[in-house]
Amino acid sequence: MQGFIEKAGERGTKTGFQATLYKLTVRFYLAILLEEFDMDDFLRTASDGDAVTMLLILVSQQHRGTKRFEAVL
Repeated sequence: MQGFIEKAGERGTKTGFQATLYKLTVRFYLAILLEEFDMDDFLRTASDGDAVTMLLILVSQQHRGTKRFEAVL
């Protein structure tokens, strides 16, 4: 679960020990959203601007350090 939960603090327990508190990260919420995301519906209904934004995000993450899509951007 690395990257999906992070330490949020500590709290004392009734028995006198310290318990670590955790919280879900933005990466976790994004993973859940993408699991339910309907890409076909997005492609049918997205504006050209939204489609370009999605393309830029995906290309920048998928092809870091390569020149493969440089001409497209």
